[in-house]
Amino acid sequence: MIVFLAVSLILMVLPLIIIQPDYSVSTVFIYFMGLIYIVASSTIVYLFSNKSDVRTFVYAQCSWAFLLSVLYLGNIITHSREFGQHYNTVALPITLGLIVLFSHVIYSRNRYSILAIAVSVILILSLLALGGRGPFIGVPIVFSILGIAYIVSGSNISIKQFLIIPLTFISVLLAVFSIIRITDYEPSELLTRRLERTIEDPTSESRIDIYFQTIEIIITNPIGYGIGTFQKTGISNYPHNIFLHAFYSGGWVSGLILIGVFAFIFRYLFFKLRRPNFYTVSIILLSYYMAFIFFISYSIHNSYMLFTLVFLTLSLRDLDLKSIH
Repeated sequence: MIVFLAVSLILMVLPLIIIQPDYSVSTVFIYFMGLIYIVASSTIVYLFSNKSDVRTFVYAQCSWAFLLSVLYLGNIITHSREFGQHYNTVALPITLGLIVLFSHVIYSRNRYSILAIAVSVILILSLLALGGRGPFIGVPIVFSILGIAYIVSGSNISIKQFLIIPLTFISVLLAVFSIIRITDYEPSELLTRRLERTIEDPTSESRIDIYFQTIEIIITNPIGYGIGTFQKTGISNYPHNIFLHAFYSGGWVSGLILIGVFAFIFRYLFFKLRRPNFYTVSIILLSYYMAFIFFISYSIHNSYMLFTLVFLTLSLRDLDLKSIH
């Protein structure tokens, strides 16, 4: 499988480099080194990671999310929205930590579950202050995928297991709204406005317009325009969708290869979600959430974040961590 994925990545990205005859040697070198970095980091993670590494990653992600939340709510750290720092350095790791905490409550159900719920409240308050909509859309989506996986697999689910997921979400939300009600805490006005606008008129979302304009220019040129050229279109800095970015830069061939890679990987992970294990479910859901983020934002230049996490998940050959305690 590693050979298939590595070759697919190379075939996906190579056209982005070679189809532009006016590229300078330095430009080709930069993009080629980026390709090497993605493939090398993913391959190393896949070959040399073990179950204990995944356990460490899961707990480290949760701890880092909590630390970031405390520092952000305490005004000790700030971010620049202009450069997307609220996504890269704050909101994304906090959301990944939130997914881990919810998974812990659902699957571990031990004396630390109350602590996990309490920390989840702090993380959600941070996300409310940051103003991004992605976490509040993506987190329910990935846990819905978890529920669908159990239904499709025909696994027997007890009433307790069936109720634990909505009860967890309801408990956390009640705690969040209670804090907002009895304190002076105010969620981001930007988040409130964007959510209201999206609910009232989904077509008003600027990214939908970006997607349609990008599709129009993709249709007119099946061989692609080359990586690093999207800004010249005047549409946006990048397409805010990794599939569209691949189609635009490398043409229809690169886009179709990327879709094939995603379909192959996430179909495999979907049928592994039914394993009743905290670590297994956490790392798979983190991969799904990262894929969701690359579906609505980020560019192909940042794809090392996605593929490194996915390959860390795939490094668990049997995706079963019952031996870890």
